[in-house]
Amino acid sequence: MLSIPNSEISLECLSFLENGDLIMVNQTPYRAHVFTQQKNGSKLTHKLTIKLGSDPDTTIVIITPKGKLLIVNWYLGTITKWDIEKLKFKALFLYDPNYDVQHVKLSDDERLLFVYGIKYDKSGEASSYIDVYLDQNGMKFLTCKVSVNLIEN
Repeated sequence: MLSIPNSEISLECLSFLENGDLIMVNQTPYRAHVFTQQKNGSKLTHKLTIKLGSDPDTTIVIITPKGKLLIVNWYLGTITKWDIEKLKFKALFLYDPNYDVQHVKLSDDERLLFVYGIKYDKSGEASSYIDVYLDQNGMKFLTCKVSVNLIEN
């Protein structure tokens, strides 16, 4: 059984990290709860709670197996990366807020961030783009216009 502060739960996502920690993202209030396994493995203990923002309607949270938290804010056009294990800010990525972001993915080695989005011109014509960012400093170094639709698996 888990004991969670403010135990009213509306779960957005749930993920186990490679180190065995469990992360639950609650929508109301918008928080990430981190639980760690005791040494005997029989019980999960609440480790910390992270406030994610005020509006889950404009924000989505992505958790990587290596303990990175990506907070995508559609309204502002930002992606914030945090290291959950070290409780440390890692990078801020800026993208065109006129994009309709469809998918965000870190490379397997977590050195690159890929953002796939659709941008509409004044006539309503849609164009798909992939932006690639350096994880180290959040710098965008590549934008590619995509001529085919991507299918998310």
